[in-house]
Amino acid sequence: MMRLLLPLLCSAMLATAHSELNLVAHGPVGNNACVDSPLRLTFNEPPVLAHHGRIEVRRESDGATVDTVDLAATKYTDRFGDSENSTALSYEPVCIDGNTAFVRLRTQCLRPNESYEVRIPPGAFQDAEGHDFTGFNTGWTFRTKATPSSKADRLIVAADGTGDFCTVQGAVDQMKPGLTHVPVIFIRKGNYHELVRIDRERKHVHLIGEDRQGTIISYTNNEKLNSGWIQRAVLGCEADDFMLENLTVQNTTPYRGSQAEAVCINAQRCVLRNANFLSFQDTLNLSGRVYVADSYIEGDVDYVWGYGTASFERCELRSMHDGYIVQARNSAARPGYLFVHCRLTAAPGVQKCWLARIDTGRFPASHVAFVHCAMGPHILPEGWQIIGPPADTLRFEEGGSTDSSGHPLEVSGRNPAAKALAPKVESSLSAESILSGQDGWHPQQK
Repeated sequence: MMRLLLPLLCSAMLATAHSELNLVAHGPVGNNACVDSPLRLTFNEPPVLAHHGRIEVRRESDGATVDTVDLAATKYTDRFGDSENSTALSYEPVCIDGNTAFVRLRTQCLRPNESYEVRIPPGAFQDAEGHDFTGFNTGWTFRTKATPSSKADRLIVAADGTGDFCTVQGAVDQMKPGLTHVPVIFIRKGNYHELVRIDRERKHVHLIGEDRQGTIISYTNNEKLNSGWIQRAVLGCEADDFMLENLTVQNTTPYRGSQAEAVCINAQRCVLRNANFLSFQDTLNLSGRVYVADSYIEGDVDYVWGYGTASFERCELRSMHDGYIVQARNSAARPGYLFVHCRLTAAPGVQKCWLARIDTGRFPASHVAFVHCAMGPHILPEGWQIIGPPADTLRFEEGGSTDSSGHPLEVSGRNPAAKALAPKVESSLSAESILSGQDGWHPQQK
């Protein structure tokens, strides 16, 4: 009998030892919530989203339901950007990061100076063993605060709700279109799980992170979820005179998950400085004119590409798998991509990477130049991959290349269609020489 009782006692002990999924903290609460605040639920262990039930937010003044998240739905769509140029995108309304679940509410469903009640059904979240969270039927209320002026020179974004806005998109939407000065959006440390869209009317937007490594805009978005160059990016900008610095933008699409830009820019006189850009395929998509300095770019296939003119200074381009760094699709009327004093590095095990590739049958005027760049052994001796017919307008150029230790690099095996730059030509290639345009733009002065 004792042999039978022992397993029964152990089973009982295991059953009572199980820790239920309990809520440790939730927000927003109180009377000072941002109008763009997501719902935040922190549990005692990582929650699992159950795909049934509806999360509801109701306005207390009239009982109206202002947003419903149907957890059984297979697709969610909302408009990103606060104007007639806003973009309809598919998105995931619930993001789980560790022990915390974030629930994104639809754009502008909350109003300033209003009180709201949140209702979460039992079983919306479960623990790893399938036990239900009891939910919220009553008791979770909050009130939104007034929004700052749309003409403000500075807005603060804080994920914990202590700033003017909780999301980068909320702050961008608050900026009045047509501004000619430079409003600053200061983003405090935190992980912002969101897509950001800056439409062409919101010029001169300036995003500054509090900490390059600790201020992170991240999301999973790609060609399979939102088809199109700017649609599949985490941050998409079509506004001139945009600046971004001192933060990280990451597309969390997994390896081989299709094209997945971290940043897509189609605008004039834009600056990316002192920042990290992470993805695999198509990390940076740059059209228009863009200056990139002192930044880290990570990817594997065409992870710097586009139709524009871009200058990179003192950047690290890190290849995460065998592949291609650049694909420049510029026209013959404009320069392409220039890299000066950059480092080309690779993750462990990466052995075969091309500086650039192009199909001259489609893009015969592709222009890519590497000047005084340090290149790791993962760069193939041929350097450049060219398919298609010979093209007199093709400009694949290289000068002053070194190995990772700074010694002159042997480049005699390069593709014969590429050009070795003379020292005099090397010195003439600069950000100003390719980006100045008709307006005389000097990006280093910004």
